[in-house]
Amino acid sequence: MSASTNILRLVRTPKAAAFYLAGVGAVSALLALGLLATQESLLRDTRAATVVPTAAPTPAIIARHVRAAALVTSRIETTVRAQTSDADWRGTVIATVEAPTTLSFGVDLSKIDSSRVRMSGIGGVCVLIIPPPTRLATEVRTGEERFSVEVGGLSLRAVSGEYQLGLARARLYEQAARFRPNPQQHAEIRATAREQVAAVARGIMGEPSVVRVVFEDEHLTLLERTTRQAAAQ
Repeated sequence: MSASTNILRLVRTPKAAAFYLAGVGAVSALLALGLLATQESLLRDTRAATVVPTAAPTPAIIARHVRAAALVTSRIETTVRAQTSDADWRGTVIATVEAPTTLSFGVDLSKIDSSRVRMSGIGGVCVLIIPPPTRLATEVRTGEERFSVEVGGLSLRAVSGEYQLGLARARLYEQAARFRPNPQQHAEIRATAREQVAAVARGIMGEPSVVRVVFEDEHLTLLERTTRQAAAQ
């Protein structure tokens, strides 16, 4: 008599059949759990084998990354004003022109190399020494200008007035070139430049890296102060 015949005889009653099915289900569940655990273990081993630790970027890599950034760090919106006048026997002519102007400031990063990048092992601080921000562009929007012409005596507005207006418009660019930011604007330009250049460096180093941006004029001042202190000692 075969083993299968014995099993069939044992499960003829409903209760025996239920016990038989429950046992088969339990064995199947255990086999499935074992297969799942084996699969997860293989996946973990595969991921661990394929993960390659990435080295921290070198000063040369950071310098190349920063050098590739084209930054216009700040813009100042202002209004420039120019005035010209002429007086002769016919009378006087005074022409005044005002135009909105945008001044763009940025940092020249084209010469940044690894010597401008200092890495500190303590806390992983990166120090970048860069040129201070300078004016990159001046846009005088003459299409939005406001002007006035004052004519006195025998002078003719159509002739003398238009001539003086032309001179005043030309001087708008001279006035814009002479514009200098006030102390507050100057501080904001430098602060914005620091933030943007530091953000570029953190982009390759990863967060939460500590990046300090030092302008050349500050660096030279620090060197001079250190040299004086060393000489005094």
